[in-house]
Amino acid sequence: MNIQIEGTYENQYSLSIVNKHIALSLAKHSDAEIKIYASTYHEKYMNLQSDIEEDIKPLVEKKLNNIDITIRNIYPPYTTAMKGYHKIFGPYGWEESKFPKEYVEWFNTKLTMIFTMSDYVKEVLENNGVVIPIVTTGLVVEKISKIDSEPIPYSLPSGFKLLHISSCFPRKGADILLEVFEKLELGDISLIIKTFQNPHNEICKQIEKEDYKIEKIYEENVCLYVKNKKKILLINKDISEAQIKYLYENSDLLVAPSLGEGFGLPMAEAMLLKLPVLTTAYGGQVDFCTDETSWLIDYDLVESSTHLNLENSFWAKPRKCSLEKQIIKIYNLSKDEIEKKLIVAQENILKNYSSLEVASKIINAIESFNSNKKF
Repeated sequence: MNIQIEGTYENQYSLSIVNKHIALSLAKHSDAEIKIYASTYHEKYMNLQSDIEEDIKPLVEKKLNNIDITIRNIYPPYTTAMKGYHKIFGPYGWEESKFPKEYVEWFNTKLTMIFTMSDYVKEVLENNGVVIPIVTTGLVVEKISKIDSEPIPYSLPSGFKLLHISSCFPRKGADILLEVFEKLELGDISLIIKTFQNPHNEICKQIEKEDYKIEKIYEENVCLYVKNKKKILLINKDISEAQIKYLYENSDLLVAPSLGEGFGLPMAEAMLLKLPVLTTAYGGQVDFCTDETSWLIDYDLVESSTHLNLENSFWAKPRKCSLEKQIIKIYNLSKDEIEKKLIVAQENILKNYSSLEVASKIINAIESFNSNKKF
């Protein structure tokens, strides 16, 4: 089989990470010929990128005589101009209960199959009228464990360190985390927020709303905020995967009070590196974030608020009282009590989200499905 993976693949963008990992996994664990291509929608953009990682370049430069299968993962999810007898989208992610009708039509009429990041996404698509075969493949998580960590060039705050890694889009719940952090009375406790600048990111305003003041500017877009004895380190820029691994290794708890997730890669990476995870008990992350592997936040279903403006669409708003209670509980647990969950969590990620496992799910799905559609 000749398989073309379509979508962005530059270094930092989350969708690029997904595409890269899928392409590399299929190249390593299957007999298929694999190429990664930007798609006509992103080709001009990708030609301007300078941060293409070395391991993906051979698949970028690869030439295919023909394309049997296209696996595309771009946003918006355009389905035109796909080549091959299989036209597949994914592994796809979605974060709220409604799915645009035009996307449903595109998927049902132009695709042969969809791969999803989680069972939550699969259920959302099915509930909104997608009728073609849908297979949950999950995402590849293992790469972070195979690289050496690199210290960031500035000091981490002291004490029990809460870590939050996200885009700080509204659905990530950073504002809720800040409000709860402000109420915590646990002695020496600090918060590290790793994000990046984007039109939906208002984290600086949210921190200042809680009356935190900048004590130190380490470098552009890296600041230490202080209020009384509490400290917040804001890293509002891209850093390397090696430096992100350093943050995982030197924090005490990953906190992800998300309102909606298609998968939740930081939660899975934290589990792989044996960092405790506290997250909302709803969304794509519950495929691997359970009572046996993590600590969960109670929630209320509320109408979503996104740029899509979908009517009667819901996501899960974490309860602040539950978030606060769980942080206090974890803070007071012994290392032995925490370790029991960390072992189960790590084993689950290693078993279900390795490059071999995800590649096998993709190849098995392709081989077991014979499409009669003509395009």
